[in-house]
Amino acid sequence: MARSGASSRWTETRTRVNRDRLRRIAASVPAGASLLALVACTATPQLPAGGGTRPLHTVAPAQDHHDTGDRSELVTSLPVLRIATKDEKRVVFSQEIELTEGQVLLAVAEFQITNDLGVNVFVASQIVLSEGPGVVTGREITAANGENVTPDMHHGQQTKSGTYQSTATDTGVRYVNVVVWAAASRAGTGQRLRVDQGYGRLSVVTW
Repeated sequence: MARSGASSRWTETRTRVNRDRLRRIAASVPAGASLLALVACTATPQLPAGGGTRPLHTVAPAQDHHDTGDRSELVTSLPVLRIATKDEKRVVFSQEIELTEGQVLLAVAEFQITNDLGVNVFVASQIVLSEGPGVVTGREITAANGENVTPDMHHGQQTKSGTYQSTATDTGVRYVNVVVWAAASRAGTGQRLRVDQGYGRLSVVTW
């Protein structure tokens, strides 16, 4: 079905406006600025209910970028049990932030482990918003999931990302924690999985 004349004009206008917005925003971003911050700036607003014109934002929202930096892993190994429990979860990265009600945060994390145990090990992780740097529970920023790391794989790397909008109960100083745990049905007593140092980090952008 052919587009109506009004629809075609709207599409052409929208494309031109979005292109001009991107040019202005790109020109205003300092060299070396976070790509995540640029993505946050260019989020496209929705049309108002019942139609109307799309608002044009020329001022980027205030943003804060936090990064744990290189070699910021908080642990060097993970206990491996036959059944993983809350007590065996570990915080691998933690980033302190300060939130106000309604703020949005984007968290991106990666880490690497090495399996020298000779058995398959299930490694799971999750990013949570917690009240302390060592707390393994809290508001879910990502789902809790993982994968098996086999002896043939030797190394296992996971990357996780998620967003969360703060509520009235999340205001003040909070901690974005990357929680990791491991389990193996054939695990021996006292076996541990190595957390490789300098192979990951946690980055958090708030706006």
